[in-house]
Amino acid sequence: MTEGSDAKAQSTDDEVAVVVPTDPQWRAFELSVTELIRKMDPDADVEHDARITGKISGTERQVDVLVSGSIGGQQMSIAIECKHYANRLGIGKVDEFAGKLLDLGVDRGVLYSINGTSEPAVARAENAIQPRIVLKELVGATPKPPEWSTTLTEFTGFGDCPNDNCYTGDIGWREWPQETGETVDAGSCDTCGTWGVRCLDCGVVTGFFGDSVECDNCGTGFEMVHDRDRASVEEVLVTHRQS
Repeated sequence: MTEGSDAKAQSTDDEVAVVVPTDPQWRAFELSVTELIRKMDPDADVEHDARITGKISGTERQVDVLVSGSIGGQQMSIAIECKHYANRLGIGKVDEFAGKLLDLGVDRGVLYSINGTSEPAVARAENAIQPRIVLKELVGATPKPPEWSTTLTEFTGFGDCPNDNCYTGDIGWREWPQETGETVDAGSCDTCGTWGVRCLDCGVVTGFFGDSVECDNCGTGFEMVHDRDRASVEEVLVTHRQS
């Protein structure tokens, strides 16, 4: 393989850097995120260019932005990295970030890219569980901070578990078929085990704290059917709907 073809092969899956760490645009990209998060949550500890000793490696690691604080009495941490590359972010960088998050021991990771993300990278991030990874695409150029406010709230809310005492859990959603031909989305939290159901009439997520529940918003009823030993859930059924 020639030197030219080798360089091309290396750039097909992952990205090619277009700026260096001393470039003002590169630094502005990170600082914009840092300052916006500080404005969104003045009580949080937001640190740019943080240095943390890895829990697994015992080696000092660098993080573009580290957010930490207490939510509902539970200490939380989010590691954010901002990638400014010419091509789409590839799966290799998501793999690298996932390993870094495990070493850091944080609760969540958020990965920003300037010029999009490849489909394998998206799939890799969506299937990351412990910790979760959120991908954000900012195509074209570094936006001004006000344009970021709506996207950042998506990960500061943490998980979608309906249990008020669970702040980071996410429901492992499954589709449960009904006799009507419809499907109901329901599943258990990956942190506390609470079951949740997404109402097929209004979309509100309600928690199961028994075998049956009514939607908190519209009153549609749902029931969980267990196996004989109550070791697993066999069905999630719609029992009644409001007229």
